[in-house]
Amino acid sequence: MKKILYACRDIKYAVKGLEFLLSNKDIVLNGCLINQESDIIRDICRKNDIQIYDDENRYKIEKDFEDSELDLLISFSYPKKIEDFIINKAKQAINFHPAPLPEYKGKACCCHGIYNGETEWGGTFHILTSEFDGGAIIEQRFFKITPNLQYGILLSNAAWNLGYEMLVDLINEYVKTGIFSGVEQKERGNYYSKKDLDEARKIHETDSADVIEKKIKAFWFPPFEGAYIERDGIHFSVITKEILSKIDNI
Repeated sequence: MKKILYACRDIKYAVKGLEFLLSNKDIVLNGCLINQESDIIRDICRKNDIQIYDDENRYKIEKDFEDSELDLLISFSYPKKIEDFIINKAKQAINFHPAPLPEYKGKACCCHGIYNGETEWGGTFHILTSEFDGGAIIEQRFFKITPNLQYGILLSNAAWNLGYEMLVDLINEYVKTGIFSGVEQKERGNYYSKKDLDEARKIHETDSADVIEKKIKAFWFPPFEGAYIERDGIHFSVITKEILSKIDNI
């Protein structure tokens, strides 16, 4: 039986991942590392008597487990950098990044991918290390960015759905082999910070209509701020009629 710690947050694909892990008879879920806002994950853990580690008690992990006591740490949508003292509790640690690596590291990569004119997208499982998005690549899968995915939130959803499918396949294989192997990232790639996001989605007076529409689509990611104009230090979000017609379908 494989001992696993699952790090996640309240998105539907992470919830599905938790339900899959709980249904797998070849593993033991020894705990979930979550942020404070993950009420859905918290409720499932309580109903299944799974130990919860959050922002208030995360340091209990250091006392609860010896180094390398856990077989596997899975980071799947956890919104913060996981400290080394947690990574060291597992023989192996893996993370899903909803973008191709090493080309797209950091935040809001789906949005930047659309804005950069990418025609295909993908997701990456990699070894989790202290270097953000820098660990050896275990597996990548790709798909075409079709016209209906030309919006930040929709491309992100597609990437996370792919990530869930990959998680199921990788864990089913892991219980047989007990190990993950990866290929080191030879290129540095691009890292997109919050500052990069804020600048990219800002609409300037010199932007053409095409550029404005591109920004609106690429950075549309409710409930977070998307493309905006700024006046007197205040941000005003901008949206199109086309996006308004899609809201009910999300």
